[in-house]
Amino acid sequence: MSKTFVKFLLVGGLNTLFGYLVFSLGILLGAGSALALALTFVLGVVFNFHSTGRLVFRSRDPRRFVVFAAVYTGLYLVNLVSLRALRTAGLAPLASQAILVMPMALLSFFSLARVFSRNEQ
Repeated sequence: MSKTFVKFLLVGGLNTLFGYLVFSLGILLGAGSALALALTFVLGVVFNFHSTGRLVFRSRDPRRFVVFAAVYTGLYLVNLVSLRALRTAGLAPLASQAILVMPMALLSFFSLARVFSRNEQ
């Protein structure tokens, strides 16, 4: 396993913690679940762009944000469609997402590596 991928997994844990804290704060402040989740997604994209870019891929180029946000949204949609397919096949939600964790981590890593590639402009 490459050092970059290990960093990616560790930063993913940090990003998950950040998202959960934002969601929890939204709920505790009286926002409904949908609003708290929307706020978590928006702030999470910004936080994850900086943490993943800087800590994993050593990129500080703000011009990559739009592409990052589009890829991030695409990854979310792939996860959502895959989750629904597994649910339709009869698997429970937690089992379905557990099955998707590693494939989604790999897809995310390779997709975001392209976003932050030094050769792309």
